[in-house]
Amino acid sequence: MIYHRGFKLYKKKLKHWIPLCEEWLLSIERYSRMMEGGDAAFGYNERANIGLLAGAATRCGSIALEEFQSTKLHNKEEKQGRADLWICNENSKEEIIEAKFKWLSLNSRNEVTLVQGVLDAACDDAIKSRCGDKDIQGVGVAFIPLYIKETKVDNLGEQVERILQSLDKSIKCDLIAWCCPKEEATYTFDNGNITPGVIMLAKKVNSLAVAK
Repeated sequence: MIYHRGFKLYKKKLKHWIPLCEEWLLSIERYSRMMEGGDAAFGYNERANIGLLAGAATRCGSIALEEFQSTKLHNKEEKQGRADLWICNENSKEEIIEAKFKWLSLNSRNEVTLVQGVLDAACDDAIKSRCGDKDIQGVGVAFIPLYIKETKVDNLGEQVERILQSLDKSIKCDLIAWCCPKEEATYTFDNGNITPGVIMLAKKVNSLAVAK
């Protein structure tokens, strides 16, 4: 893997996400370039990252709706809730995407357990949001922004690469994408952290069973 940017498909289930990933990468890089590294769009919260993905979907020809009222299944009962993101492409392929967000230290040695837990929680929500609808594909997405104390930086590229290789070998997902804008690698925030980039993992949910 090349640490700066890229994406990798593990299965063909999300092959149609290739244009989406390309636009997602460009959106993050453009934001960091215009802010000269003094801000990172991916570093705010889950909601901000959903917005980046929705914007990328629009740029590659789909339509998107964020944070909308939706029926969800809870303990086999339908209840009103909110879904994170709905995307529909030109072929009328609909997807409901549920996302989770969690920071990951580049010094972590527990990255696989942390990230898999975040992705599993997103997939669980995606199952609930589908409500058994076979015509709508559910996708769980984990947004994992990276951080490290400036005083702990040895070789930033190698440190990011270690995390990526670890997740590549062990995480059960359909797609992984990562973006480390060059502007972020040299900017230190007031708390002493460098936030070099973000990793996105996605997995299609196949089961129509009700999540616990």
